[in-house]
Amino acid sequence: MPTADIIINPVAGGPRIAPDTRVTLARQALAALGASGEVFVAERRGHAREIAADLARRGRELVVAWGGDGTVNEVGSGLAFTSTALGIVPAGSGDGLARELHLPRRPADALRVAIEGRRTAFDVGELAGRLFFNIAGIGFDAEVARRYNERTTSRRGPWPYIPLTFGALWAYEPDCYRVSLDGTPHEGRFFAVILANSRQFGNRMRVAPEARPDDGVLNALLVDHRSPAGHLWRLRHLLVDARRAPGIVRCPVRAATIEGTRPLCCQIDGESFTAGTRVEARVHPGALWLRR
Repeated sequence: MPTADIIINPVAGGPRIAPDTRVTLARQALAALGASGEVFVAERRGHAREIAADLARRGRELVVAWGGDGTVNEVGSGLAFTSTALGIVPAGSGDGLARELHLPRRPADALRVAIEGRRTAFDVGELAGRLFFNIAGIGFDAEVARRYNERTTSRRGPWPYIPLTFGALWAYEPDCYRVSLDGTPHEGRFFAVILANSRQFGNRMRVAPEARPDDGVLNALLVDHRSPAGHLWRLRHLLVDARRAPGIVRCPVRAATIEGTRPLCCQIDGESFTAGTRVEARVHPGALWLRR
């Protein structure tokens, strides 16, 4: 009998589905697939990671993150560098990694993929000592993530990002950065410094078309600063073919250092935090097992 333990974020995607309903759905889906396992509900920030790490120490075969990119990040961080595999049931606002992996949106179908899918090695990124699996960034994208995470409303999904992005665009003043990409120096007033393990932020915005989560490198993007109108003009390329967007340096990278003149606003998989004036980043090739 296959086994799969499930960790549910009760607020992922908004309050449309009550936590008890999600637990019932998870148990029903396990039974329908002839699988056994425990179902957990994360109670606070960081709890999903604690649960996942404990399950990995117990030698569990598969742990499924039921939630958005933040939930996937917590569960994946608890499983990285172990033999326990990660599965994903997408239920978040952007679900960038799940969309990139072409995972089903219906929970029962996504759980079937996690249980019956092939086990593959997946690269893991690290920024300022924190692991990420999709995209990390410093600068404007991190500022938008900060505003999104600090909202007082509970509305989820892609639509709140639109006014937040436009509001931040007119107010944001980028820092001057010194960036080293595998030892090659770059200096400038960058709008954003992005490190991509896969191609999209979420909601099909493919900012890094060359990125692959199993190639042993991250894709670094240094986005130059422009006027708000210039950024909006560039945005149309990011929505269609990001490789045509002007003013962006792109290159594969295994290790990077980013220095600014003030504390750095960072984000990993959509979760924002503030670091010091200097951070390091690197890739850990094949550090996570994934079922897909």
